[in-house]
Amino acid sequence: MLRGTDSRVLHIAGLPPGLFSIATYDELSLQLEPGDSLLFFTDGLSDARNIREQEFGVEGIQEVCRSHAGESPLDLLDHLFSAIQDFTTNCKQWDDMTAAYFHFAG
Repeated sequence: MLRGTDSRVLHIAGLPPGLFSIATYDELSLQLEPGDSLLFFTDGLSDARNIREQEFGVEGIQEVCRSHAGESPLDLLDHLFSAIQDFTTNCKQWDDMTAAYFHFAG
C-alpha cells in the first residue's frame, strides 16, 4: 500500500483466485484515502535473483514505489519491471512476474 511516499506491506497469501473452487480466503479490510495506491504482485517479482543470487525483495519493490510515487500506474509499473530487469541482467528467471497497480483517486 502506498500513501504519498510512505509504503506499507500487507501480507496476503494463498492460492490464486479462481484456481480451485473449494479454496477459502482470508479477508482484509482497508480504509483507502484519496491518493492511496495498492500494488498486488506475485512472488516472482520479489524472488527475482541477480548473478550473485541476491533477491530483488519486497524492499526493492517498495523502493521503486516510493521513488515513483505520484506517477501514473502504468509509469510506475514500467519503472518496477525495468528495475527488476536491470537487477537480473543475464540471469534466467524461473517464476512468473505479474503485478497489478490500483490508484484510488477519491
